[in-house]
Amino acid sequence: VLGLPIVCLPAAINNDLPGTELSIGADTALNNIVADVDKIKQSAVASGRCFVVEVMGRDCGYLALMSGLATGAERVYLPEEGISLRDLETDVSDLKNGFRHGKRLGLVITSEHADPVYTSGFIKELFERESEGLFQMRQSILGHIQQGGDPSPFDRIQSTRLASKSLEYLIEQALSDSPSSAFIGLEHGKIVFTPLSQFPDLIDPDGQRPREQTWMALLPLAKVMAKPGLPKPLGLVATHRHQQFPKGNCQRAAKRHTLTDLTTFGHLSLKGEGKEATQPLVPLTQGYTRAAKRHTLTDLTTFGHLSLKGEGKEARPHRPRSARLDW
Repeated sequence: VLGLPIVCLPAAINNDLPGTELSIGADTALNNIVADVDKIKQSAVASGRCFVVEVMGRDCGYLALMSGLATGAERVYLPEEGISLRDLETDVSDLKNGFRHGKRLGLVITSEHADPVYTSGFIKELFERESEGLFQMRQSILGHIQQGGDPSPFDRIQSTRLASKSLEYLIEQALSDSPSSAFIGLEHGKIVFTPLSQFPDLIDPDGQRPREQTWMALLPLAKVMAKPGLPKPLGLVATHRHQQFPKGNCQRAAKRHTLTDLTTFGHLSLKGEGKEATQPLVPLTQGYTRAAKRHTLTDLTTFGHLSLKGEGKEARPHRPRSARLDW
């Protein structure tokens, strides 16, 4: 036995190594995926298509989940969960319902080893067969472009930090009477060393991935975001300032504003999809008031194109002719 100290530095785009929350290369690969999927979405919205995008990851679904969150995918399939026929039935039903109500694109992201039977090609063929002509399906396997490109700033800085600490560790162990080996990583924002002998105990026996993956805590959020009818992203509020209007027969305009929270837009209380939303009278200037009607909220996308149904008629905002707005 030579007794030479060894340090293993985590470098894998799949982020499937134990002892670290994020391996070097994963952030760069994620940026590549998001950039390409954004282009795919532009193509999809122009043609009314649904894309099944397959990303790398082997037995780890990190790239699939994070890219799904970043790009607003309707569904993400991970090897940690697998895919069932019931999942596919529910997902294709949700897609059809969405396209029936004006949906313009669909996006499904699957990890390359999500399921040995229900592959991205199988999902594409199944969804197209069951689409009832509402949308077209396309498959896109991003492939090795995920491994290329210039490293992201995060990966550059992270690799420099880890390499520097690794050299310090090697020098310290080389001067020790009983040198040991370890693998380095980032956990809870701190650089830590884990004895190399613990590596087998930290690997999931069912696949090439760690037993504990902190990023899996975001899976429930991805499922909530993918539910039909909910706004994306959650927790934001669209607001505007109240304006004074000159005298005359002027109407208040509603420009394009994304509605991403179920609180209030101006004085319009939006309680939830399918529930009644009321708008009180709001004084604007001398004797001028804002119309108050009862509407049912049926869309949570853009206020300018918000479908507010009242007494069986669609209410759309009007653009003013002589009023200047400052939104």
